[in-house]
Amino acid sequence: MKIETIGVNNCNEVVENDVNITTRKVFTIECKDIILREFQLEDLDAIYMLTLQKEITEFFPDWIATKEKRREWLMKYELKENNEFIESVPNVLNIKRHTLRLGIILRETNELIGWISSGLKDELPPPNRLKW
Repeated sequence: MKIETIGVNNCNEVVENDVNITTRKVFTIECKDIILREFQLEDLDAIYMLTLQKEITEFFPDWIATKEKRREWLMKYELKENNEFIESVPNVLNIKRHTLRLGIILRETNELIGWISSGLKDELPPPNRLKW
């Protein structure tokens, strides 16, 4: 397993309905068959399609949304909060209030097939709410 930063991440911070773009390397963890990496705006279509699957909507019915809403969610929360997590890493005491969400990329096809999160999901019933 290899952990590194590659490429460039356009981290989106919403400032009074405008998007302020900052740039830094993309956090990734490379494994044999998959790559875990920060969400990118280019993942919108894949994330949108995944969140419409029955297995997702069964546990997260409030995730059913239009593609425009999913884009807003990705930009206002996912990309912004991932950036905050990575910026807080040097200060370990500060990291507890942050969550890192990574896309699961199938190495063979470069397809986003799911995601993982370092935080708790209160919407899930025990014991599933631990780490997902």
